[in-house]
Amino acid sequence: MKKLLTFLIPIFVLFISCNEEKKVSKEEIVKQVEFIKKSLKYNNNAIKVINSSTSLTIKQNQMNEYTELLKKALNEAKKVDTSVLNEIKSGYGNIYTNKYIESLEQQLKGYESQNPSLAMKGQILYDEYVDWIEKEGL
Repeated sequence: MKKLLTFLIPIFVLFISCNEEKKVSKEEIVKQVEFIKKSLKYNNNAIKVINSSTSLTIKQNQMNEYTELLKKALNEAKKVDTSVLNEIKSGYGNIYTNKYIESLEQQLKGYESQNPSLAMKGQILYDEYVDWIEKEGL
């Protein structure tokens, strides 16, 4: 599973400075970036919990911590106003919803229902989101 690179946030600062002709205020962009930043922090911490296992099996307390962190990541992710993201970069709000948020939802459903294919689908969506971010230079 990929970890989203930390260069994402400085790029938003660049967009803020170049956003003079857009309808969205700098303050609103900063607010949305903070939601994204918190969500990514929780998600990255969840990945660390899973990757910390030294065996092929994951202990129940690790799974509980993992799902709680995913829930927090999802909660923060859903606070993002995707119309602001679309103002920053055309289509970004749609990718954010269809790849990132959906990835968190699928992973949660998969782990809570013990359905590995749903969890894997979520991981694939997350990788697609990260690939898109890297491709677009965000």
